Amino acid sequence: MSDKKIFGIRKSTFVKAVIVLCIILIAPTCLIYESAIGPKEITESALLNEQIIRYKGNDYHYVGLKNSDIKSGRCIKYGMFEQYYLNEGGNEYIIRSSLHERHIFKREDLLENIYKLAKRGNENSITYEDNKLIINGEEYKLIDTFDKLEGSRIFYELYCSIGKVSFNSQTVDVDVFKDDFDCNFMCIEDDSFMCYVFAKTDVDMDAYMANDVSKITSFYVNTKDRRNKRYNNSDVLDALKSLRVHDGAFLCGDIYDIRPEGERMFFDLIFDDLPVCCKCRINVTFSDDGVYYSIEDGTEDCYNIYKVSDSAIENAISSFAEEFSQDSDY
Repeated sequence: MSDKKIFGIRKSTFVKAVIVLCIILIAPTCLIYESAIGPKEITESALLNEQIIRYKGNDYHYVGLKNSDIKSGRCIKYGMFEQYYLNEGGNEYIIRSSLHERHIFKREDLLENIYKLAKRGNENSITYEDNKLIINGEEYKLIDTFDKLEGSRIFYELYCSIGKVSFNSQTVDVDVFKDDFDCNFMCIEDDSFMCYVFAKTDVDMDAYMANDVSKITSFYVNTKDRRNKRYNNSDVLDALKSLRVHDGAFLCGDIYDIRPEGERMFFDLIFDDLPVCCKCRINVTFSDDGVYYSIEDGTEDCYNIYKVSDSAIENAISSFAEEFSQDSDY
């Protein structure tokens, strides 16, 4: 065999070896690249609100499901069951797309509101002693306790866990409330369905207890098939404040004697824009002969039915109800 032929065989063998080596190295190279660059999920939570994606040193927080205004651009990770895209023409968003779902994540530095403790998760230092939570050196006092099995008398919605704590011989989650971006309140729910609400020491208890009518700043609206849309219409707020103290109304009886027929709306009052407070709901009925209401706040007064006698209050509530029913964006 000539030297030329031997050199050709060796060259061919070398090329094949290089190709095989490249193929072998593709998988670990991709893993190393993805680990360093991303996108990769840095949380292990099954809850969407707690999920964070890291890409090129930036953290992207979950901000919603399908959104037609955000178009998918360059694919940055392809998988059999789900793909990751940057938004069209930029990197403000990451879109995680699967067969039936489309989840939107927004870059952390572009978020207007972000939960100060939520992204750190279990890195937060949390201890409990003497009815106080100590979180990263800051003190939260116990302000309320209630049994979920008896029905919540607190108006709230939890967002996600910021870590765990040893509490009454149990290891439990410490949760932050939805829209409480400064994390002024905390909640613990134990295995016996008891809920414990903690707050920083400067919380306004009159606002929390829904005692001070002047502190009503907004409200949620609930109907039979629509719920939890927040409003701060000033005319309606003034009307609700008046109804809260029965200004411009007269007592008709109690719910055992009279139940007016008509369309119903439920106004959940929010005090001082707090993310959690004692429940105060005004149940309104629009009847043929006027507007009736009752107040659901845990007192004996909640059994009484009143009729609005002030025309300005009635017009404000009725006009809002009509606009609400025509709200196509709801």
